[in-house]
Amino acid sequence: LETALGQIAANATLKTPSGKEIAYSGYFKTVGFNIGSLVESPQVGEVSLDARIEGSGATVKTLNAKVEGRIQAVRYNHYVYHAIDVNGTFRNRLFNGTLSSADSNANFHFTGKADLSKKIPEMNADIAIYRLDMYKCHLLRDDSISVLSAMISANITGESIDDINGSVQANKVKLVRSNGVIQMDNTDIQIIQNENSNTLSMISSVLDAEVSGRFTASTL
Repeated sequence: LETALGQIAANATLKTPSGKEIAYSGYFKTVGFNIGSLVESPQVGEVSLDARIEGSGATVKTLNAKVEGRIQAVRYNHYVYHAIDVNGTFRNRLFNGTLSSADSNANFHFTGKADLSKKIPEMNADIAIYRLDMYKCHLLRDDSISVLSAMISANITGESIDDINGSVQANKVKLVRSNGVIQMDNTDIQIIQNENSNTLSMISSVLDAEVSGRFTASTL
């Protein structure tokens, strides 16, 4: 099936009850499907996936579906992630479930919620980061060597690292940079960023610190 957003192949049952949203259940495969347009997120681009999907709705406002399968490739923030297993529900632009990525530059396991329904996205999740190359994934650009591993619990809002607000608890943190290695345990971070000022406070096994003023998180 060729659509305006990309190609879809399906082995599924479809129902179009009178006065109700289209319902579907079965296996779907996409190639270069522009999911960013569907979920109305400019950060997200094309996705290729092979998954079982059961639900209803054909627009982001009416979509209510359970998804279980593998994302072969998806573009986010100008980087293409590969080999992500997904198991969760998507309703009212809220994802609730798990994501397990075997990407060579982003190896992680995510359990929690990501809410795209608001102007500023929200996330409440536990994330085991085994290897995240933040430079190659376009998360940090000030150092070509920026590789992170950590166990994280996050309750944050924001579209990028430079507009994040919220709290993060982290353990087994290891950040490899071109000028050395930073390792920390039992780390609590609170960050507030707005148009007038920024504040970051951190309590960890290595140091306690608070920074206020005008700065970006990516250049600290």
